[in-house]
Parts: sequence; structure tokens; C-alpha cells
Amino acid sequence: MDWIWEHAVLLAVLVAIVAVLAAIAYLALQIWDTWRSVKAANRIVGPAAEALSRDVARVSAAAERVSSRPAEIQVAVAQLQHRAQALGVLATHASLARRVLMSPLRYIGR
Repeated sequence: MDWIWEHAVLLAVLVAIVAVLAAIAYLALQIWDTWRSVKAANRIVGPAAEALSRDVARVSAAAERVSSRPAEIQVAVAQLQHRAQALGVLATHASLARRVLMSPLRYIGR
């Protein structure tokens, strides 16, 4: 027992070295496991990322084609607005005609 008290600093250093080595070993195992997980995820995500990149390129090209024809789009929008106005007028007159045609039924009591 005297030897332990005489060499307490040496024993403390040895215990500290063992603790540090254990922590380093644990850290190395965690890094290795993380590396394996990242490698597996890259195998899954890689093809999906490439497909997404192709889709982004396709959509960008389509958007470029659409933005290169603003005059055609404006004409189509104007025609659609004109047709909507005409449909509104027809709906108003159809509603009025229905009321006129249904008015005799109110007098009869149906």
C-alpha cells in the first residue's frame, strides 16, 4: 500500500492515459460508423440527386421557352378575358330569361 501512495502521480498519469485511449477508441468507432452511414446514404441519395438535377434542367428549359413567348401568352390571355366577359353577359341574360319564364308559376302558386 505504501507503494501506491509513493507513486500516486504515476498511477494518476497511467489512469489518465488509459481513459484518454479509451475515449480515442470510442471516438474512432463512432467516426467509422458515421462514415459507413454517410457512404450508404450517398449510394441512395446520389441517383436521386442526379434525377432531381435533370428535372431542374428540364423545368428551367421549359420556363425559358415559356418566357420567350410573352406576346403569344398575352394574346391568349386577352382572348380568354373576352370570352369570360361574353360568358358573363350570357349568364346574366339567361338568369333574367329564366326569371321571366318562371314568373307565371309564381302567380299560379307552384
